Amino acid sequence: MKNYKIGKCQRCGKEILLTVHNKKYCKECYFTIRKEQNKRWYKEHPSKAGYKLRICLRCGKEFQPISSTQKYCEECQPIVKKEWRTKYYLEYHDELIKKRLEYHKEHLEKEKQYRKQYESKNREQINKQRKEWLDVHSEQKYYNKEYLKQYRQTEHGKEVHKIANSKRDRNLDFIPLNENFEGAEAHHIDRVYIIYMPKNIHHSIYHSVLKDINMDIINAIAFNYLGE
Repeated sequence: MKNYKIGKCQRCGKEILLTVHNKKYCKECYFTIRKEQNKRWYKEHPSKAGYKLRICLRCGKEFQPISSTQKYCEECQPIVKKEWRTKYYLEYHDELIKKRLEYHKEHLEKEKQYRKQYESKNREQINKQRKEWLDVHSEQKYYNKEYLKQYRQTEHGKEVHKIANSKRDRNLDFIPLNENFEGAEAHHIDRVYIIYMPKNIHHSIYHSVLKDINMDIINAIAFNYLGE
């Protein structure tokens, strides 16, 4: 039996036996590349594909198909795909969001760990890409530092910032039981509902909704204020 050398597939990097001197790909990649090459060739030489001329179902124009299942011309194909994706997303929107949330809950720790590892390994590249992106989009007000600084001083900006911090840092919802007012702070009576109350009252007793520390006392004060 011949002793073949071991090489690597130039497409996927998998180890392969070099049974011939010019072997470059593993079996799976070879067939994938051949399929791509054939598709590209037939696209460049449509008349040699062997299919009769057809009428595009979207625009009604005559075109030369490159496969037996092609129904749309080259111009309409990407438009139809986009329309189909949009229709599918709108039809199954709630179901897709639900599945995505369930997946993230199941793999939360794994995703956090992967993100930390990736960021630590590629810190310089991430910072460079972020800087380049901000330079390109600096004229847009939502990415302008001066605009963001001014926006965060407004009442709406402060409110959005509070909601974002609650969701990001402590995984809490933000459903208010009363109207916001100037000088107010949002107090979570549980993980979902909040009561707006004056800052000095909110800070009068140390409490934590996550650790359930002094929540009965501060909630009694909050509901008492709400009833006034």
